[in-house]
Amino acid sequence: MPEKGHPPILDFLGEESRRHFETVQKSLVAAGVAFKVDPTIVRGLDYYQRTVFEFTSDKIGAKSAIAAGGRYDSLVKDLGGPDVPGTGVAIGMERLMMLCPDMPAPNEKKIFIAALGEKARETASGLARDLRTAGLSCSLEYAERSLKSQLRKADKGGFSHVVILGDEELRKNEVQLKDFRKKTEEKIPIGELTSRLRGL
Repeated sequence: MPEKGHPPILDFLGEESRRHFETVQKSLVAAGVAFKVDPTIVRGLDYYQRTVFEFTSDKIGAKSAIAAGGRYDSLVKDLGGPDVPGTGVAIGMERLMMLCPDMPAPNEKKIFIAALGEKARETASGLARDLRTAGLSCSLEYAERSLKSQLRKADKGGFSHVVILGDEELRKNEVQLKDFRKKTEEKIPIGELTSRLRGL
């Protein structure tokens, strides 16, 4: 733990790191994840870069940490591998199981959200949370990829439905829903997406 009186690390972020940290926070808000920025958090390994994190709960007694980890963009390269980014996390499985509620039975439908643009990706995180809470299997693309690339990924991944969300859809407060099984496509309001997919 840093000693009292030391200046907070957040006062020394470079412009690129600050933008990245703001994007992480926006993504958490969009996904409905409650969080608190703790400038004193320390992880025990020195290869972490940018964001480190801990998941905690006040429902399991004094040992509140459930999982912890961070981002390490250069670790694989330092070990002789390719230059690829990475994120690691260690999870206390017994503590996690203590917190798991009874989940709805999984649905046979597999949904892929193809988001185009930063704002669409933020909204997609919230949509994915809602669909998963409703018992639907859902994945989304976090990288900046073309629609064609994302549709190809969904097709190869065996997804039954694709939700397309871009600037135009956001402006109209709707999504495009492609059914890969029936080869159909329709536009529906964003607020009706979960109920529509559950009813298919």
